[in-house]
Amino acid sequence: MHNESIPFSAFEAYNRNTHVQFGRCPLRTVFNDALEVLIRNKDKFDGFIDVVLQRLDESYADALNKLEQNQVNKVVFKPHGLDFPATIGS
Repeated sequence: MHNESIPFSAFEAYNRNTHVQFGRCPLRTVFNDALEVLIRNKDKFDGFIDVVLQRLDESYADALNKLEQNQVNKVVFKPHGLDFPATIGS
């Protein structure tokens, strides 16, 4: 997700024949298919999730700070148990 200013003008984009597309994912339509693909290819996502949190405590603030500073890529809040160990606080 990009929520900053775009570092070029419309004129610069036009001169460089740049194509910018915005849109929303039809999540309800593709969720089941995407989940099946994820499950079939879960070994390819090793290392994608950097932090797994089981509860909202001080580790939450630490993980959020690391995420905002681009020190981690993905933080997952999973309050009902883990199937792999968390990296923060372990």
